[in-house]
Amino acid sequence: MHTVQRCEGLQWEVRGDRGAIAKWRFTRTSSLQEFTAYLRKEYSHENIRFWLAVNDLRRSAQSHIQRKVKDIFDEFLAPGAPCEINIDGKTMERVHQELRTPSRFTFDSAAEHVYALLLKKDCYPRFIRSEHYKGLLTAGVQPLQKKRY
Repeated sequence: MHTVQRCEGLQWEVRGDRGAIAKWRFTRTSSLQEFTAYLRKEYSHENIRFWLAVNDLRRSAQSHIQRKVKDIFDEFLAPGAPCEINIDGKTMERVHQELRTPSRFTFDSAAEHVYALLLKKDCYPRFIRSEHYKGLLTAGVQPLQKKRY
């Protein structure tokens, strides 16, 4: 079984009879903002911020790569980083190897780890089951917009 579902600016693919989410994406910026707001309440918004920073790095001009790699490392991966993400030791070793020659792909292993373990299997499924998300659906309004009477 494989289905693609859409709702309020989110799109996700469901595979298998257990309904596991195979892939997700945001179809509107406001939906990403709602997901980020939910993650902030759950104290895990650093994961989506890291993932977005890595995606921005991939699209950056070559002249900005070295600075952005340093900024991302300092904000999310350095010991005591202000928005430290939780990745396993093997992934961190890979990042350190990639830091020797910074590129658009320096953090790909860490971004995949964050996507697979936190967003795909944990945070996003919790979000679509949350009262926050159900409230958006029930209210019938676009995310981050108020009803007008």
